[in-house]
Amino acid sequence: MKLNGLKVTVMLCVSLIVSACGNQEEVVKTSEPISQVEIKVGFGPSNYADQFKEAIQPILERKGYKVTPIVFSQNPMITSSMRDNEIDASISQSYAFMLDLNRLLNMDMMSIGHTATAPQSLRSTKHQSLDEVEDGMLISLSSDSINMERGARILESLGWVKINDNAKPATFSLKDIEKGQYDLRFIEVDPAQSMRSMDDVDFAVVNGNYVVNMGQKITDGLYVEKTPDEHRVIVTIQSKDKDQQWAKDLAAAYASDEFRDYILSKSMYEGFIMPKEWNPVSKTK
Repeated sequence: MKLNGLKVTVMLCVSLIVSACGNQEEVVKTSEPISQVEIKVGFGPSNYADQFKEAIQPILERKGYKVTPIVFSQNPMITSSMRDNEIDASISQSYAFMLDLNRLLNMDMMSIGHTATAPQSLRSTKHQSLDEVEDGMLISLSSDSINMERGARILESLGWVKINDNAKPATFSLKDIEKGQYDLRFIEVDPAQSMRSMDDVDFAVVNGNYVVNMGQKITDGLYVEKTPDEHRVIVTIQSKDKDQQWAKDLAAAYASDEFRDYILSKSMYEGFIMPKEWNPVSKTK
């Protein structure tokens, strides 16, 4: 009886241990965390980062993504971070600039959409009209190549200067600007300081997002850029990621009615160029 009792006790203990182990395995299996896809998006210091944080990020987070916007102090840092796979996408460059960077850096970036783009404008605190331009006047242009080229194109469209036929957006410099109708002088200014430097020059070409940041309207400029398609700000990813679901969801967010309604409801975006992907029927709130 004692042996039988011991046998029963041992078997019962073994049974409990096996059962406990089995339950533990089930707990481990069912408690494994579900991996969350993280999207890292790069920006320069601009309204484009604000647009993303306030309107695009919530759309993506509702879909379950972990979203990390990263604002870089200088635009070249964005491209190098994408090349090194430190960010997944950027909203900072134009299509023309992207193509030039692909060529120069042997990269394979592509566009998956647009955001509301701020045009540049020619402005002045010293002159009330473009007719006041004269030889020898000083004009400020953005110090980075892509925005300098855009600004120079504005001056070219007015006939004030000519641009070298071989000039490229990513490598543009003051050397690419030639005398046109007037013999003008130029100074390079950090784009973020262009509004503050206007008292030191006759005319300044200013990026629209910095105009808005100073509480002014783009449309109040003496001349507003007729921004060509190749200079509209795009949503950029690496081509290797084009079939990733997060890339499709990012593109869809920028094309969404929700993002359109957000932009159109903000007076600060008056004068911005709206994305082609938007439904033309306005649903402002």
